[in-house]
Amino acid sequence: MSQKDQLENNPTAMPDLDLSKVANMEAFKRDDKETAANITKTLNVNARKTAKKKFNFVEPVQFPLPSRGIHYQDSEDPDLRRGLVNLTPMSLADEEILTNKAYLKNGSTFRVLYDTCMCNDYPAKRILSYDATYMMYVLRSITYGDSYKFKITCEDCDKSFEHEMNISDIEWKEMDANTPDERVIKLPNTGFTVVMPLSRLETEESLEKLKKLHANNPLATETVLTFVNKTTSIQYPNGDEVDPADWIDFYHELPGGDKAAINDAFKDAVNQPEITVVCPHCGNVITMPVPITADFFRLG
Repeated sequence: MSQKDQLENNPTAMPDLDLSKVANMEAFKRDDKETAANITKTLNVNARKTAKKKFNFVEPVQFPLPSRGIHYQDSEDPDLRRGLVNLTPMSLADEEILTNKAYLKNGSTFRVLYDTCMCNDYPAKRILSYDATYMMYVLRSITYGDSYKFKITCEDCDKSFEHEMNISDIEWKEMDANTPDERVIKLPNTGFTVVMPLSRLETEESLEKLKKLHANNPLATETVLTFVNKTTSIQYPNGDEVDPADWIDFYHELPGGDKAAINDAFKDAVNQPEITVVCPHCGNVITMPVPITADFFRLG
């Protein structure tokens, strides 16, 4: 699925990152389940507890989050409440998280990665997807450098060319101070009401579990399950609750106009950066999401 299609189906999700193409293929040959278990045991050893580490080569770097900390007021970390995240560059052990099949399968890659690289006193699973995408670019920049090269194929002339940019030049939207977490959406066609909160890393991880649970259900398409996974309530026009057991059927039959209404309700929660480049072959002006290629994390 392209980044554009993914954002249309799930406008608050992080973009897909195909880590199966990274250069460090040696990591894929290891016992990923055992490696995952060992990493999980040491997740509490972050930069706040460096005294337990024999070597400490890096210090955390502080960055302002696009959400400005609006939805982290439940945290005891004063930096995070003020919208500041503290990240350490990735270590060799952190690179193994990115190439671990067990994490790739269950969708927990970035939750585990941020649990090791984020020094704020807050569980990474509660980080908004709105911020998680930004943190991915920041982590890449402070670990491997600001310059990022990738290939683009022009849709007009079908020719490819290389483009280079600085990650620090990406413009990120700040979340409005009045942005609500929970969205109560009255659907214009059916008259039903759905309730959905903003997507967090744990939301995306639970989607993978849902896919496995309903793998044999032909109605449970990825788009349907994406909506089901984010939903906390569906109400009939008279206010009665729809049984969660019927949510897959509900979304499968949902009119396109109601699906559009749900996506529109989360337009302010999309934070996927775009770039505009000119094709050197035909002069076509291309506006596209910043791609996440196999070279984004320079593993190997």
